[in-house]
Parts: sequence; structure tokens; C-alpha cells
Amino acid sequence: STGSSCTAAGKGPSHVLTSIGLSYEDARSALRITLGKDNTEREIEYFLEVFKDVLNNLRKMSPVYQERKK
Repeated sequence: STGSSCTAAGKGPSHVLTSIGLSYEDARSALRITLGKDNTEREIEYFLEVFKDVLNNLRKMSPVYQERKK
């Protein structure tokens, strides 16, 4: 999700993230990951394992991330 849970349809960043001091750009690039009480440790471990590759792929596609690396 790109926004808070109650305003996920909005186009701007989460007002919560900007109010804690994140820049507009950083707030727009934040991810919200939600766990439930029924998630198992193995499911969480699997997510973290897979997410590393997903994150690396997203970073490769992001011109903002590439510019910040310089």
C-alpha cells in the first residue's frame, strides 16, 4: 500500500509518515507490511526471504533509488 490504511485510495503519501519527518519522496516510497495473529514464524521467514529479491528488483527499476546511490 502507498498510503495509510484509511486513505489507501489517495495519491499522496501518508500524512503520518510526513508528520514524523519523512520527506515527501521517502514517504511515497514507504511500504506497509501487515501481519496477523495467525501468521506463523515460517510464513514470516518465507516472506523475508522472498522480499529481499523483490526489494532488489524494485530498486533496480527505481530512477530515484539509482540517483540516490550516486
